[in-house]
Amino acid sequence: MVEKESNRHEGSLDRYFGIEQASFFVQIFIYKFCHISKKILLFIETKPTRFGWIISVSNSMTVLGGTPMKINKSLVGVFTFSAVILGALATTQTAKADTVTDISQPAVTVTDTTQAPSATSASLAVPTSANVETNAQATSADVQTTATSATNTGNTYNGFQNSNSAATSTNTTEENTNGGDWNVDPVYSRPQDNFYMYENGSWVNDTYVNEAVPEQGTMNTMTGNINKQVEDDFINYSNSNDDSAGLAMNEATWFYQLTSNDDLSSIETTAPDLNNEIQSILDLKNVDQLAYQFTNMVAKDQPTPFTILINRDQNDPTKKAMYLMGAQPLMLTSQGIGSDQENDVVAFLQTAGYSDDAIQDIITATVNYDQLLMNVETATDLAASTDDNRDYPSVNFQDLCDMMQYVNLHGISKTLTNSVPDSVYEMTPSYFNHINELINTGTFKDLQGWLVSDLILYRSGEISNITDGFQSFLQSTDPQQAEEYMNNPDNLSPELQKTFAYYLTSSAFTDAFSQYYGPKIVTQSTKNAATILAKKVIYAYSTQIINSNWLDTATKRNALGKLSRIQMNIGYPSSSDFDYFNRVDIEGFNSPYMNYRNVVGSQALQNFADFTQPVDRGAWQEGNSALDPDASYDRMTNSITINAGIMSAPFFSTSQDDSKNFGGLGMVIGHELTHGFDATGSLYDGNGELNDWWSKDDRARFNQKVDNMAAEFNGIPYGGGYVDGVQTEDENIADNGGLNVSLAALQMENNYNLDEYFQNYALGWRSKYDPSAYESQLEDVHTPDSIRVNTSLQNISQFYDTYDVQPGDGMYLAEDKRVNIW
Repeated sequence: MVEKESNRHEGSLDRYFGIEQASFFVQIFIYKFCHISKKILLFIETKPTRFGWIISVSNSMTVLGGTPMKINKSLVGVFTFSAVILGALATTQTAKADTVTDISQPAVTVTDTTQAPSATSASLAVPTSANVETNAQATSADVQTTATSATNTGNTYNGFQNSNSAATSTNTTEENTNGGDWNVDPVYSRPQDNFYMYENGSWVNDTYVNEAVPEQGTMNTMTGNINKQVEDDFINYSNSNDDSAGLAMNEATWFYQLTSNDDLSSIETTAPDLNNEIQSILDLKNVDQLAYQFTNMVAKDQPTPFTILINRDQNDPTKKAMYLMGAQPLMLTSQGIGSDQENDVVAFLQTAGYSDDAIQDIITATVNYDQLLMNVETATDLAASTDDNRDYPSVNFQDLCDMMQYVNLHGISKTLTNSVPDSVYEMTPSYFNHINELINTGTFKDLQGWLVSDLILYRSGEISNITDGFQSFLQSTDPQQAEEYMNNPDNLSPELQKTFAYYLTSSAFTDAFSQYYGPKIVTQSTKNAATILAKKVIYAYSTQIINSNWLDTATKRNALGKLSRIQMNIGYPSSSDFDYFNRVDIEGFNSPYMNYRNVVGSQALQNFADFTQPVDRGAWQEGNSALDPDASYDRMTNSITINAGIMSAPFFSTSQDDSKNFGGLGMVIGHELTHGFDATGSLYDGNGELNDWWSKDDRARFNQKVDNMAAEFNGIPYGGGYVDGVQTEDENIADNGGLNVSLAALQMENNYNLDEYFQNYALGWRSKYDPSAYESQLEDVHTPDSIRVNTSLQNISQFYDTYDVQPGDGMYLAEDKRVNIW
């Protein structure tokens, strides 16, 4: 528990932070002064005779978001050529077995819009290959990630994205006995024994889930309500003659009208489009023709043997820079060929009608090229990820261009960005040191087959993400349709085809829907009220830091400096945030898949077009639907985004009490703020740069607190398994900070009700899961909802006081075991 100093305001503000940061907190203090002054004036207004002159002065003042591309393995047989290929490669593969990372078992990554130079977002594309981040998957320094980003494995706060946790599973087996037995859900409970079930038990008992609709809860209800509202409005708009919504929404209407008239029920309707892309690669005759196509491949969002990323300059947070990442093996690992990747490629090629010999040639070429990559790249570079954060070496751009025999990097940069950088950062130096060995006349045939496999894996991942997203969309908006779709995904009824056409449209035009419908979901007055709430929470966070009894003055000053630079993005993107819709080309003769790709491809080029623009920390992240009940922290820009979708009850409403708002959205804002100070976020300074701003002793104390937090959650039983405390530590730290700081902010108000606060907090994370979802919950970086609520509350002193929790109660945790950091 954070202890408060009695003389917290002793000394001036610049005792803790510099003049630049002080101005930020002066604004907050002015806000508090105005807030108090307003209450005084209200009192004065009741005494007009005695205070009339003050009233006259005060009156003059003003106070401040079947499937068309589904690849169904059950419809096709899968040939396996592993034995043949492994036999041919046995002698070369053995030599690298001890030095190559197993790419078939990638490290757990998070959906992190902040990691330089990461291409991760809540996007439509979920590539499944080991080298899925293509050139057009550029992530800008202002976190404008593309719609073709890496797999969303998700640091989501029940949907909330966070850019901090790099989870590492410890496969916990030892049971944690802290607190009550939360592996069993009683229908009714005293608040002292199981607070989550005290608030939600009756609902949990009455709610039905199954494999088709494996999750129900507050978030699902909010999502469903918004989806239905937006869908109805959009359908009405598309059926009207109105074109007042602007270019992007009119393009979306045209896309929907075309798509809703197409047959979306079978893979046969989309396979030819992908096959055409494949054939364009197979038609290349030599490496010169391939090299000539690299720019077009990037522009069309096709994989190439290297990745170009645009992100914030690691040495200058105000500018953007170009990062280069080399190819990595798609199928071959130190243990052999990854069956999933091979099977996906074979399955599609069979469906597309390729002969067994042609398929075997492509698989063999892919593995041969994988082996070549493994021979020349270091183990570090083979395991590199766009989620990595390292001090990458800077190389002279022209020198790099001069050494490349078959890659016209100068021309690619000039075409895509209309500029040529002085230098670039190499994320995989060993690849580029050997690029002429990897791309030449002798490697052409193997590289050609490798590119076909990479394209299939990339597009298949995108298709899979669309179909999975459609299932989730149905689960929240129409559970009956969700069950129908799950039972027969390849034979859609006319009604489901119409619904799918809408879903595909809203997915392709995520940013347009955010811009247009964000203001419809959240009024300006609600947005203003949420902004004031955020300022109150930030102010409370500053007092929490100042009053901390374990940080020294220098660390407090640095922490306050970082807090003062937090950028708050609330609601939805502005109309000027995106211009790529000007490049969208929706054609009536195209298939739904090709039109979808044209939209996504245009979005993917946004970062290249913006390369010469300065970093805008307030810019909305591409692909982040403002309509989702969601929030996120971006550590690379030190910014927080609060989506319009979460600015409604029970999280926030101007018509509900402050106590509920602080227990809902206030806690969420505090959670996201704390991600800037959790185990990972604490490594970054206020500019979003890797920078150790801690004193040595404070860092040691902090690390111990982090370990204690991990131990508190570690081993709690759930669904036949156990919570991994290390894997979930950043999210648990964020929950802890969110509770402490939102409570502190609430208690600065004149009137508050802690019972309402705690009940609304537990209501926000109300959920019920089918047993089929238990395993995936334990693989997530978030603790399952019921446990995260109960265990987090065990650390909060106000909770004990509110409900008179005593030793022997299920919610009781001995004081020496309670962990509070911020």
